[in-house]
Amino acid sequence: MAPVPPSPRRRKVRLVRAEVPDDALLVVRATGADPEASVRSIAEDAQVSGEVYVIDLLGTREVLYGVSVFAHREGIDVLEVLARFPGAPRYLETTAGTLRRSGFGVHATGSNPDHYDVQLLPGCGEEVPAPMHEDLLLAAQRLLDVAGESRPNPSYAGPEPGEQE
Repeated sequence: MAPVPPSPRRRKVRLVRAEVPDDALLVVRATGADPEASVRSIAEDAQVSGEVYVIDLLGTREVLYGVSVFAHREGIDVLEVLARFPGAPRYLETTAGTLRRSGFGVHATGSNPDHYDVQLLPGCGEEVPAPMHEDLLLAAQRLLDVAGESRPNPSYAGPEPGEQE
């Protein structure tokens, strides 16, 4: 059974700042120590995002089944970006254009100029029933496949006490 979406009045409108250039290099926090854990984590993050946020794209509201990512700007060491992800054992790096060509939306969101969201399921209006969890899992797997090789995060602080990797 699909989860029931919250009332549209309960979702927050996520600020969309500007168009993201195709050559923008993005760091995706894959979170899992293995691909299966990464897929589950990305899908769960996107589901929570969809329960909380919508974005306004030129007057059209779309539920944000988003995954938070950060820019890796030229001249900045990737370690500075990865310091934001001490709980993620692995990460991915890809361009906005690669993600768009694969059907994902990429939006500059929030007030931080280096923050973006990758929209796993673009085009889902608030009137559309929430996607099945399996749809989010498939989209998360596709994101991992498109984004390329998963790399160890040198900023990883290790699992929380009581957690397993």
